[in-house]
Amino acid sequence: GQPAKMSFITGKDRMEMEHTVKMAIFGAPGLGKTRLLKTLDCPTLCLDLEAGMLSVKDWGGDSFTVTTWQQAKDLACVLGGPNPALKSGFSYSASDYSRAIKEFTALYGDVSLDRYKCIFIDSITVASQKCFEWAQSQPESRTSNGHTNVLGTYGLVGREMSAWLTQLQHIKNKDIIFVGLLDYKIVDE
Repeated sequence: GQPAKMSFITGKDRMEMEHTVKMAIFGAPGLGKTRLLKTLDCPTLCLDLEAGMLSVKDWGGDSFTVTTWQQAKDLACVLGGPNPALKSGFSYSASDYSRAIKEFTALYGDVSLDRYKCIFIDSITVASQKCFEWAQSQPESRTSNGHTNVLGTYGLVGREMSAWLTQLQHIKNKDIIFVGLLDYKIVDE
């Protein structure tokens, strides 16, 4: 196929474009990060990875409960569209997008995600945990003699999380808000 063209955007065109926000909000447990959903005044879709919507049970918005790393990847693919820079067979490529759309449509029918102006991801911390759990079951997490390969696991988690975040970051015409847990431990020595 033809290589993708770079986009040339004049300063005037860029100033007239709709701009969106990509942000991360981190804080300790119980501070009210999830309750920020109630402050958003645009159509918002929450990707609930924590199964923790109790604090916003009276919020009238829509959400997906995401229980696996594959579901998180598929939603990012469906929301962001295909990445033209990726070859067929890679996550977020045109072939992966076609598969994800087919599965999404089979599960949810004609649910349109275009109407949402904001995607609220709660939380990036749990997403990384789901990614780690998935990575532990992959061949990179084992040595040739079957032992655990911790470096392989963490390398895979790093690549997967980076690709997932990049896919979500490049979603056009939508604000993206990541929520994460900021925690600290005091270790007595």
